Amino acid sequence: MKMKEMNKMNTKKNRRFCLFPIMLLLLGLLFTGCGFSNKQTVKSEDMQIELPRDFQKSTMADTSWYYKSMNGPEALGIRTKKSDLEKMGFESDSVNDYVTNYIKANEIQGNPVVESKNNYLTFTYSKKVNGTKYSYVYYIFENGDEYWLVSFSCYADVLKEYQKTFDAAAKSVEFVEE
Repeated sequence: MKMKEMNKMNTKKNRRFCLFPIMLLLLGLLFTGCGFSNKQTVKSEDMQIELPRDFQKSTMADTSWYYKSMNGPEALGIRTKKSDLEKMGFESDSVNDYVTNYIKANEIQGNPVVESKNNYLTFTYSKKVNGTKYSYVYYIFENGDEYWLVSFSCYADVLKEYQKTFDAAAKSVEFVEE
């Protein structure tokens, strides 16, 4: 066999050999990147929400659920029964009353603007804690005889980066039978 013919044969074999790892790589990407969701469903009481997978379950006093991200943002949910609010002397006729009372009770400064979106109310505010400025985004839901407050927090300078993630999580909230 001539040298040219041998080189052509080796080139064809090498192409086939090179295609195998490429195909394995593509299959791996399909199953890890595209095939599985980068979200997780968190269920607490009668509420469920989809959070990014990098949020890990943790604990915080007086919350129904609490998750922290390795990248910094945090998420929490608080379920409050209307009857409990009434026992404490708060008006709870509407979700608007609840939000107004929450802002006052927690001494949230700056008169945050409360907006109505989809099936919830939302507001954002920032404050300094030990010299570091944080932003807090609240989503408040009314479900029968209860209110759910879902809050996200992050460093104030990266809020724009996370706002869509927080909004998508709020839009994923569903109430299910216990």
